[in-house]
Amino acid sequence: MNLSIYAIPGLRVLSREKEDLIACEVFETTLDQLYSKTHKREVVDCRHALLYYWQVVRKISSVQAGKKYNRDHATALFALKKTSGLIETNKEFRMKYEKFINALNPDQDST
Repeated sequence: MNLSIYAIPGLRVLSREKEDLIACEVFETTLDQLYSKTHKREVVDCRHALLYYWQVVRKISSVQAGKKYNRDHATALFALKKTSGLIETNKEFRMKYEKFINALNPDQDST
């Protein structure tokens, strides 16, 4: 699945901090936890969803995506693979990721 910001009509380009805050709200975590080294499931899911978003939607490299969250490129690549699988197989995760994408563009109708 190759998406770009142009594949989602009306998707606004927000600042990284605003996108992080929206993701933290959707995945029920905090910014401090997001940037920490914790391995709690909700925090890892949030971090991986953001790494996936940056690589797939915003089209930046795994090295650049990893640097945004103090991770290496291998972690970003793992997040890409894992998140892609979760979106396909895990209904709850898919709903949260779609809620995150929709929250980035509240003007878009969900019909």
